[in-house]
Amino acid sequence: MKWTEKVEGADGYRIYRRIVNEDSWTRIKTQAGVDKVTYTSTGLQPGTTYFYTVIAYKKIDEKAVLS
Repeated sequence: MKWTEKVEGADGYRIYRRIVNEDSWTRIKTQAGVDKVTYTSTGLQPGTTYFYTVIAYKKIDEKAVLS
């Protein structure tokens, strides 16, 4: 997975993954202070559908506020 659209003012990004038919997302990577996000999935199961999302965050009062 490669995502290269920088979000203006973002302090970093979080990558989440969900398996089809599951209700919850799992955070699989946090990348701080970068202009682009890259991630290589390993250990995936053949025939399984995975969904990914990238969310930018900004640090406010030491807490990550998601966009």
